[in-house]
Amino acid sequence: MLYDDLVAYFRTPSGAARALGVDRRLVNDWKKRRIPTKHQLLAQKRSAGQLEPDEQAKREAEELATILNPEVKVA
Repeated sequence: MLYDDLVAYFRTPSGAARALGVDRRLVNDWKKRRIPTKHQLLAQKRSAGQLEPDEQAKREAEELATILNPEVKVA
């Protein structure tokens, strides 16, 4: 998920911050670095799937799901 896509969906960095429950300054920091996985997954949920996590976030989510519930496979 790219910073520009996140901000465009929520219209402003402040809107993205409100939607994700974080400080606007943190959202602004994501311009320079990758959006953390947990925030990408939350943005995906809050956007009803319109925002999609990057490949690294998808891998990390799958690894965590496997650790927490090894009987369930993540698609």
